Amino acid sequence: MKITMPCGLGIGPGGQCASGTCFNAATRVLEHHEETGIWRSGAYCMPCLERRVRPAAEVAAADDRDIRYGRTGGTNGLPDDRWKIREFAPDELAELKAIRNGQLLCMYVEPGVFRWATGAEVTADRERRAAAERAERDRMQARFRR
Repeated sequence: MKITMPCGLGIGPGGQCASGTCFNAATRVLEHHEETGIWRSGAYCMPCLERRVRPAAEVAAADDRDIRYGRTGGTNGLPDDRWKIREFAPDELAELKAIRNGQLLCMYVEPGVFRWATGAEVTADRERRAAAERAERDRMQARFRR
């Protein structure tokens, strides 16, 4: 599961790798560089990035082999001439530390919608939801007592 940090960077839950099958801590950012600008793919651990990003010549040769032999491709890696690995920026690192320390939490709002909140906001939301559930339960019990 990939969660978007307040700065817009995709990351796994609790500051983990953004790869869906990895539970290592995220340590680097993967960026795609084009003439139109830079797009941040997400925060990953180094083992996942080393598997994804490959030398451009190696990726091109693998793509040519796939075309020649009629394979579907897609698993040859990302060429390192357009995909770059970098350290976290100071603002990204500060947010990541807050997430890992439990100061910044991802709070459920509705199906498919989450937002970032502090511990106090999460506690207040839990109390509000519990009060709403108690009120609904009391309303339903009163309705059936008649």
